[in-house]
Amino acid sequence: MKKFFELVPALLKSDIGLVVFWVGIGWTGYSSINLIVKAESKEIRREVKEIRNVDNRHFDKRFDRIEKRFDQLEQLIKEEK
Repeated sequence: MKKFFELVPALLKSDIGLVVFWVGIGWTGYSSINLIVKAESKEIRREVKEIRNVDNRHFDKRFDRIEKRFDQLEQLIKEEK
């Protein structure tokens, strides 16, 4: 039993070392993935803004055409009176 108690500090030291090692690996992996996600999210945001701008220009053109048609109809109505 005495020999067992002499081994306990060495066992604890090795166990704590292993836990710290695995926590370190996990934290490093988490940090790496987080950096990749941030870099990708910037690219995705840029693409979404670009697509949104294209859509907005398209809608602006459509609304301009509709306004033009309303103006033409308004002119026709005025001419008929």
